[in-house]
Amino acid sequence: MNRLCGYVIKDEMIVNPDNTDKTIIPIKMEGEMAAKGEKIFRYKAANEADLNNKIEELNAEVQKAIAGKPNLFSRDIGALDNQINSKIEGLNKENSIQNILEYKKDINYYIAKKAQIAGNLSPADSYINGLISQKTEYENEITSGAEVTSAPSSGVVSYRIDNLETKLKLDNLDSLRYKSIRCTESENRTNSCNKRQNLQGGK
Repeated sequence: MNRLCGYVIKDEMIVNPDNTDKTIIPIKMEGEMAAKGEKIFRYKAANEADLNNKIEELNAEVQKAIAGKPNLFSRDIGALDNQINSKIEGLNKENSIQNILEYKKDINYYIAKKAQIAGNLSPADSYINGLISQKTEYENEITSGAEVTSAPSSGVVSYRIDNLETKLKLDNLDSLRYKSIRCTESENRTNSCNKRQNLQGGK
């Protein structure tokens, strides 16, 4: 049986190619469509890792504080507990980086909702409300000064750079030959292993 090798030439564009030394936080999912002007990623802040650690610690404190108040219960909190446990189970079985990021994002969202409900049910509990306020301050500190990049045109978002974006283009399709494509592909596969734009999962 004969096998044929084919190449798909796409009209690709690298957004902000000069900032390859900065770590980016994806806003869209890999392979997701984005409209022109829609936010696609932001650059990681210098103190973001420290702030995220503090937020994780506060999430744990909120969970502990709520668990220590057996009289503080509602049907909504019970439902959120079930969703959190379900996401944690799914997270432990997941290998895809993009899916892991989505699971973590959902877990943080459910914990935040749970904390909000707990604060509303117990307005006199200054400790829980203080944790919620501190967490909100840290989250605002991350996003308030964020350097966000939007899509210059509509299309599919990819955070993977293979260095072929400027070489295999629709406008030079007539001049492309199979042998030259193979050489370019081999050369850039090596280069892309040594030079990649920093990418990190965000909240």
